[in-house]
Amino acid sequence: MASLCASPEPHSTSLLLKSISMEVQHIYKKVKRPALKYPPAESLAAFQATLLYSIMRTICASASSVAMIDEKAVRIFQCNEWGKWIIDESVRRTFVILEALDMLCRARNKLPPVFCAYFGDSILPCPENVWQASTAEQWTSQYGTWEVYCGEVLRMKHILQWIKGEISGKEQQLVTWFQTVGDLGVIIFICARTYIATAGSEDPT
Repeated sequence: MASLCASPEPHSTSLLLKSISMEVQHIYKKVKRPALKYPPAESLAAFQATLLYSIMRTICASASSVAMIDEKAVRIFQCNEWGKWIIDESVRRTFVILEALDMLCRARNKLPPVFCAYFGDSILPCPENVWQASTAEQWTSQYGTWEVYCGEVLRMKHILQWIKGEISGKEQQLVTWFQTVGDLGVIIFICARTYIATAGSEDPT
């Protein structure tokens, strides 16, 4: 499929899109069936595979209004517990970077941005000190402190509301989040502002 994507031909595009759809459905099917569920170490790889397939789909059909990232892909690979939390957080961070990449690619091709339906409801990545925790004990302490401070989990919709001047009750937490999340915060802010400028006016946040 990679070769078909790299050198697309009119007659091969439909075949490639069909192959991508089959592969993604195979991944979803395995994730949704407990007996076939991916081990934690493979879960992130499966998620990233769906994103790569989505990139191929976007490149092949760049003029379409299809979001690069499928909402189902983001929702389906969610984890609990520590150890697994690393995968969960990796999914969130990968999601943000892919949205930014999609936005950049579309801008370069003079196409309007198309965001995943999950964008507004997506959970924001944790601050760097939580992400960089090297032990379960350190993570438990830092994540617990952050969780108590935030109360309700911070989501992208809180940033969208903040940018639009709407009150969400999360303003102070967002200030702290931007101060502690690092460069990722800049990327997310740019994505959020672009979202508002394009589809944000229609988003029921």
